Amino acid sequence: MQLQGLLTQIEHALAPVRHVMKPILSDPLAMGVWALFVVASVGTLWWEIRERNQELPSLMKGVWTLVVGRVRLRVPGQRRAGPRRR
Repeated sequence: MQLQGLLTQIEHALAPVRHVMKPILSDPLAMGVWALFVVASVGTLWWEIRERNQELPSLMKGVWTLVVGRVRLRVPGQRRAGPRRR
């Protein structure tokens, strides 16, 4: 298979990186520091959304409108998505 060969080549190309990163990522101290960064990042994101981005729901409505509007556009030769209105 060509895909398997490609994956094998990528694996061999990244082998030096794996040899450098494996001891670092195996260190419990590194994992603890990483976990602290994740907790701090998620906490900051949660605070930011609650305190400073209360307009986010209206922004998401706009994004939803753009996505759904794009889906509902008719393309010549393509069937209409969704049920037809009477």
